[in-house]
Amino acid sequence: MVLGSCATGKRALEQGNYYEAVTQAIERLRQNPDSKKATATLRDGYSLATKYYTDQITVANNSSDPFRYESIMNSYGSLNALYEAIQRCPACQKIIPNAREYTRQYEQVRMQAAEARYHAAMASLGENNR
Repeated sequence: MVLGSCATGKRALEQGNYYEAVTQAIERLRQNPDSKKATATLRDGYSLATKYYTDQITVANNSSDPFRYESIMNSYGSLNALYEAIQRCPACQKIIPNAREYTRQYEQVRMQAAEARYHAAMASLGENNR
């Protein structure tokens, strides 16, 4: 079962499922801190996941969608979840010593998302479309 999860992490990485690949590699490294495959998957996967989510944030920021902040918030949430998982794994901290936390950005965009929903709701109430 453990070998399958490592192979699945590598497979997830190859399929572009970076978040899944990283989380599976972290689990494997918690069980076996010397796993070379999990080390490689974590190193490559974290870099790719970070790039993917930061690219998604950039795309959403450039969007005119009034609810774009929700997409940005979800991306920051995923980045923070990976950061927290790495922090709970000593072997992972050695592999990714400079994992980045995005809590401040997440909190800021969460407020923007709430404001966007609030303004949309108020505008909808003001339409008198009953």
